[in-house]
Order: sequence, then structure tokens, then C-alpha cells
Amino acid sequence: MTEATYELIEDLYEAKAAEDAAKAKRVALEAELAKALEVPEQWEGSQTRTVNEYKVCVKRAINVKIDAAQLQDITVRYGLKEEADKSFRWKAELDKKGWNSLNPMTQNVFAAAITKTPGKVSITVELKKEDK
Repeated sequence: MTEATYELIEDLYEAKAAEDAAKAKRVALEAELAKALEVPEQWEGSQTRTVNEYKVCVKRAINVKIDAAQLQDITVRYGLKEEADKSFRWKAELDKKGWNSLNPMTQNVFAAAITKTPGKVSITVELKKEDK
């Protein structure tokens, strides 16, 4: 390994540590400011406030998780297909295990509907733990 590579690894390690510290500080300050601005816990939306020379935009979305299997069961049990179709979007996702079990001819038929692009390279640098 070259000295330049080692320096890149060291710089990345230090940058990640600084980024983590900055993020933790920002998140803590945002929570503190939300309390100071009396943002209700269950509020959703956005509002802008002026505080001296600062324009402060406060936004919150409510995160929603759906149990797809339970939702489909409810839809069938109560005959609510029309209402479910109106209220929920269904997102096709690739099941890698199922996909890999298909024969190549079937994969080729489905391939017209699939686009694959490489994701971002992820690199983690940690200090090695010393043996005791």
C-alpha cells in the first residue's frame, strides 16, 4: 500500500469522525430548538418564522409504515379492493432469492421491465481493536 493510500484512509477516518460529531450536535440543537419553538409532537406540515435576522423553516412529516400482508388480508376479508386501490400504491420490488430461482428464459422476459444501475461505493474505516 502506498503512503498516499494510507493518507486517504486516515483522512477519510478523521472526516467521518468529524461528520458524526457535527451531525450529533446538529440533531441535538434541532431537538432543543423544536422545544423552544413549541413544535407539537404530532404536528405535520411546514411553517416559517422570523427570529431577528434569521428565517427559520420548521418542517415535519409523519412517517407511515404499512404491513403489506396484513393490508392485503384486510382488503380481501372486507371486500375493500376499490378503496385499497384508491388509498395505497403498490411498489414492485425485486426479491433476489426468488429472481435467482427463475429459469434464465423467464428472467429474460421480465428483464425488459428492470433497470439496474450500480449503487454508490460505501467504504468504512475503523481503527483495529488491539489484541489483549
